[in-house]
Amino acid sequence: MRTLPSVALLIGASSAVAGDTLPPDLSGSYLCKATASAGIRFDQTTNQWKSVSFNTENDAVLLKVKFTGKTGKYELLDSMYRLYDVRVKKFGEAGDGEICSDWGSSKDIVMATGRAIRCTQVAYNYWFNLGTRKFQIAYDGGYMDPDHNTNTPAITVGICDKID
Repeated sequence: MRTLPSVALLIGASSAVAGDTLPPDLSGSYLCKATASAGIRFDQTTNQWKSVSFNTENDAVLLKVKFTGKTGKYELLDSMYRLYDVRVKKFGEAGDGEICSDWGSSKDIVMATGRAIRCTQVAYNYWFNLGTRKFQIAYDGGYMDPDHNTNTPAITVGICDKID
């Protein structure tokens, strides 16, 4: 009977340690290549929005993640997080890329729990899971605009590889 309280004590201690463990540092550059993309496009001939798939053959983004040295604890999930400076640009474009803000806020520093990073740039919502290497980009522009323009709301998915 004495082993039961010991086992419960060990389980409690291990969960307390898990909540105080920092996730791995995700700093680096990642080449994220699209594998599929679909959305809607305004058809001028029918004057209606229609579903469409897009060619992703040369579609890729470069993700740059830099640890700021700051950490914190997300109480709701009982997990530690790291804060990052995150920049995203289309692969091949010049420069360092645009700042990707914390998902759901206007902060320029992005919180990452585990291996997932979510951030936004104007009408783009990015979700990178660097543990599974998957990414998803949602582009919101076009449909809600007052005029029928050439913007096409879309979802793009693919795979990321760390390149440095």
